Amino acid sequence: MHFSPILTDVQMAWLEANGYSPHSLIARGKSAGVWLVQKNGMKFAAKCEHEKSYRKQMLEREVLQLKMANEIGIGPQLIDSSAEARIIIMAFIDGVTLHAFIAQCDDKKLLLRVVAELFAQAEKLDRAGIDHGQLGGKLANILVDKKKHVFIIDFEKASYVRKTHNVSQLKHALFGGKTIPSKLLLKMLKVEAAAREWIPQHAADST
Repeated sequence: MHFSPILTDVQMAWLEANGYSPHSLIARGKSAGVWLVQKNGMKFAAKCEHEKSYRKQMLEREVLQLKMANEIGIGPQLIDSSAEARIIIMAFIDGVTLHAFIAQCDDKKLLLRVVAELFAQAEKLDRAGIDHGQLGGKLANILVDKKKHVFIIDFEKASYVRKTHNVSQLKHALFGGKTIPSKLLLKMLKVEAAAREWIPQHAADST
């Protein structure tokens, strides 16, 4: 069950004091909602923790992990945060989920480039010792913007303590053939099981 995506008085006051105007809710989860906010005509994403969130220290952990990811060029840029208001301000990524992109894309060369870029980012995270933890499933934590660049988002459950599985998790999600986006991707790229190791290798070569 999702919590009701309502900004608290403290969050509204912090946003107003820092020049941010809430526009619309763009994502919601069990522990937080993400709002499109504007400041000086620019768009940002404000992740606002629910008042009754059960995940202790969620915001502090995500800020730390996102900072580490930003240092290697991964994720939306961290702009600001408030532990008191339970808010993280990030660059707004105007795009679609990887699932939606795969379903819409009819350009094999473009699709291959996007997948290679994604694996390159996953390998960077692995080398940096950051395990995202949520790169599989519905691929909702991977966005492709209007310029066809890839962004890994939502570092809420990321960790620099546990063993990294970013590349292996992506290989399973994209080439396992058990989900709709995986089936679409394999059909589009015509990647046979024996050749699937090539994509991660291609990603490494492109960095």
